[in-house]
Order: sequence, then C-alpha cells, then structure tokens
Amino acid sequence: MICAQVSFTVTALSGAKLDEAEKAPGGLLKKFKLESSMATSNMNFFDSGGVAIERYSTPFDICKAFYKVRLETYAKRKAHLVKQKKGQVNVLRNKVRFILAVLSEELVVHNRKKAELLAQLVEDGYDAVIPESAKKPKTAANADDDASDDEEAPKAVEEPDDLRTLAKGYDYLLSMRLWALTRERVDALRGELSEKDAELRTLQATATTDLWLTDLQALEEQLDIDDAKREAGEADAAKKAKAHASKKGKKVRRGVPVSVGRRAATRVIPSAGALVATRDPAGRLEASP
Repeated sequence: MICAQVSFTVTALSGAKLDEAEKAPGGLLKKFKLESSMATSNMNFFDSGGVAIERYSTPFDICKAFYKVRLETYAKRKAHLVKQKKGQVNVLRNKVRFILAVLSEELVVHNRKKAELLAQLVEDGYDAVIPESAKKPKTAANADDDASDDEEAPKAVEEPDDLRTLAKGYDYLLSMRLWALTRERVDALRGELSEKDAELRTLQATATTDLWLTDLQALEEQLDIDDAKREAGEADAAKKAKAHASKKGKKVRRGVPVSVGRRAATRVIPSAGALVATRDPAGRLEASP
C-alpha cells in the first residue's frame, strides 16, 4: 500500500509548551488533531459502478475494488494514447509521400480543379484526416470571428456537402505552404516520423500495469524533489533565525521558524494482506501482497 505524505509547518508552540505537548498521550498528532480513528466493522459504500451499496469487510477490500476500476481506466487511457500516436504517424507518413510526389511531378496540384485533385488523392490511397476541432459545428460567434479575421476574403464558392467534407480530410496536405514542399522538409518529417513510430511501438509494448507504476514513480520522484526544497527552506530559515537570535538585545522576529522545532510524521498502518510497494533491483516500483 502506497501512502502519500502531507507536509505543512505550524508555528504555535515553543520551548516548554512544545515539550509538554510532545510528551502528552498522542503527542503532537493529537494536539493538532492530525490523527483520527475509523471503525472498520460496518463499512458500506457504493460499489465500483456507483449503482448499488456494497459492504466491505476490510479496508483492503476497498483497495481491491479501486484497483480494478483504476486498471480498467489505464487500459482505456492506453487505447486512447495508441490511437493518438497512430494518427500522428499516419499524418507524417502521408505528408512525406505527398511532398515527394509533388517534387517528382508525379502529383500536380497547381491549376487543377478541386474535385479532380481530391479524386486523385483518394485514388492514390492518401488517408483523409479530419481533426476533432473541425468535426464540431461552428457557432454563430465563431463564424463572426472568422469573418472579422479577414474582411477582404472572397466569398466561398458553393460546393456540395460531400466535396466540402472530403476537402476537410485532405486539408492537412493541401494547406501546406510552398516552402514546405522541399527536400529539407522531407528529411525533417522523416526524422519526426521515425521518432513518433518508435514512441508508438514502445507504448504498444508497455503493459497497462507498467503505465500505472511509471506514473507512481514520477509522482514519488516529484514528491522527493518537493521534500528536498522544503528541507532546504527550513534549514535556511533556521540559519537566519539563529543569526537574528545571536544579536545582543534583539529578539527573533515573530513567525520565523527556529531550529528547536519538531517534525511530526503521520503514518498509516495497513491491515494484514495489504499491497506493499517495493523496488526491484533496477529501482522500479512493483506491488506485492
């Protein structure tokens, strides 16, 4: 079981009062009401589907129910990421092929009718790609914004709906500037294509559980960075407080942390059979009962 730590600093007690609170039953945790108990003999919550009330015998049963839902969500996330990467690879592959065809004059785009050009793209096997933003119908406000951006733009020619939809699918190719139709641009796109293709293969080979553990690893590393910054700040504040206190006849400014402070670390004691996060020889997180 992985337990997150919440850190904060309270400046309220010092000297004898701090010692007294620390030695009292429950210590500082009870003094500041940071510790509480919860009965586990009658735990009734909505089930993972949020439909029926289910009774959980132990806290670990709740963790197991959460684990199932969370893992299913990561499976959906992976499927979405794979679909997204495939789309990016597909667009780059089509762009490279399109530019090479234009440079070799295999495909002529100038001085041709729109319907004729689109028909050739379909016949040659180029994929039509319509971005999500283009699928949403434009509101009146958005239409007014587009009109104000280019007041001198000529009025659009009336086109059949099927031709207009097909044109949107190939806009990512036909809207490229002339400067993009160069050998240098092809080389740059090939490099980007190779990179995205490698990312796709890595993602497809990654298990769903590994995606989850990778996120937990990143979270743990960020928490370590935050803890290090906080400790550095505390050390700097204590140093400044000591320098102020050493000056004869001057008191330490109110609110400045002093070196006699105590740190109260909260803890969660898992029940028997709880999952425990450990590290393998490579330093990666792994869960074990």
